[in-house]
Amino acid sequence: MKRRIVTFLAALSTTQASSRPSLPEQWWTYMASYDDGPGSIRLNLALRKAAPEVKYPNLIVTGTTYTTSRTDALPEKIDAKRLNDLQERIVAEIAKHTPYVYAGTFTHNFEQLHYVYVKSPDGIQHALSDVYASHCPGCKVYTNIKQDPSWYDYSDFLFPNEATREHYGLQLD
Repeated sequence: MKRRIVTFLAALSTTQASSRPSLPEQWWTYMASYDDGPGSIRLNLALRKAAPEVKYPNLIVTGTTYTTSRTDALPEKIDAKRLNDLQERIVAEIAKHTPYVYAGTFTHNFEQLHYVYVKSPDGIQHALSDVYASHCPGCKVYTNIKQDPSWYDYSDFLFPNEATREHYGLQLD
């Protein structure tokens, strides 16, 4: 299992490397509890040392809904490949338009959202609409493009709070 995760992360880290700044990577996934059920967050912990990266003041939050028969509303294993492929297409499309920093993914209550900081949001809304139309027809899509120069969404939402870090025994320097 660990080997597969390392292989996946290595492949992910080489995706569109020319459009990314050379920031360190330390990918980590954790579960958290919310009022309406559990959520899974995958983020680059190493960004905590660089955030906020002033060259990337704009945040793209984008993703789709999914169906599942699981009682916790998380995706089924058989849907994971489709969601991972879609995530790679989303990030690759953003990379065609602007330098970016992929911060992480939030999966919760029938929805998966990707958090990508970019230099410029120009043309991205239309480009993402094309990706979703081609690779996820019929999916309910969410895209929000906003300014987040302080990287609030990374540091206060994706990044695990103190209770979560203690629960997992996560010690950061």
